[in-house]
Amino acid sequence: MSGYPPRVLIGIAVAAVLAMVGAFDAYDSLAGFSLASPDSFKIGEQHRRLAGVTAALPPETVVGYISDQPFSTAAGQAAFFGVQYALAPRLLVEESDRRKQEWVVGSFLRKPDVAEIEKTHNLQLVREFGLGIYLFRRAR
Repeated sequence: MSGYPPRVLIGIAVAAVLAMVGAFDAYDSLAGFSLASPDSFKIGEQHRRLAGVTAALPPETVVGYISDQPFSTAAGQAAFFGVQYALAPRLLVEESDRRKQEWVVGSFLRKPDVAEIEKTHNLQLVREFGLGIYLFRRAR
């Protein structure tokens, strides 16, 4: 039939079965891990949170970033990188005295004092998207 001895065909069949068993075992391990270790920084939810901002800004835009979570903390870094991930290919940079972008995204855990942000950073609120996301534009 195929010209191979039966022991070769049996060896190939055993190898294929072992590969399938290994694949299913790896899947079970990963599924169990994802249930035991949820996304504590909510990186996976960022696309939904920032969908309105993504739709409002062109892809080549450089966007400033402000937050009530300091970048010096792990939570602040996770928040920044989560927003950066969701806004790609837009470039997200932290708002500072050296960097003043036309568009600025605010990501907040607590309701911010919008009037104070507008005054301090010379911004105007364009829209509040909910879930702690605000879009500002540099005042002219």
